[in-house]
Amino acid sequence: MEKRARGRPASNRLEVERKILQASTQLLFDQGFAKFSIDAVSRSAGVAKKTVYAMAANREELVGKIVASWTEQLQTSGDHRPGEARPDPGSLRALLSRIYRIALSKEAVALFRLICADKEGRERLAEIYNRNGVERGVLAVATWLREYQADIPSFDVNRSARMILAALVAEPLRRAAIGLETPWNDSDEEVTARVGECVDFYARVLFKELGTAP
Repeated sequence: MEKRARGRPASNRLEVERKILQASTQLLFDQGFAKFSIDAVSRSAGVAKKTVYAMAANREELVGKIVASWTEQLQTSGDHRPGEARPDPGSLRALLSRIYRIALSKEAVALFRLICADKEGRERLAEIYNRNGVERGVLAVATWLREYQADIPSFDVNRSARMILAALVAEPLRRAAIGLETPWNDSDEEVTARVGECVDFYARVLFKELGTAP
């Protein structure tokens, strides 16, 4: 007799996780980290607490899941080896455009504001935001630079990635956090222009060894 597969089907599980993340995000922004709890999320999402706990062991991990859901598309293989074909230079602009959209989305800016305002949870939230958001962006850009400059061993890709992202994201994020800009409303043309200005500025330094630039 054929045994039936146990457990929740993958499609249903993904839908439940999406529902939990949506409820978690809304609760976090509406009530702040102090009132954010697994119990509150389970009630808002309409699922059992054990279902939420199966996804995250505590509220800190759940916030990490929220941020990671924004940056999961930035995962890179990092398996390039010296001597192999370098990535298409134009792909850096595409990568930076994705990072700009993620880091300056309405939700990401709201979380940044929450971190700045929440004295009690600031340290924990900042660490979660940095690990699941900022560092994933740095890793993605550093991996691209490492593949593009693979034959130049002295090239500090991590420092260069941080410089590029600071120039691209930091000032718009600061202005958005205090209500001077709404970068999540930027058109594709505006994002392309901002990314282009950033790449063109750093290209003369970061890519001079190769004689070409993205």
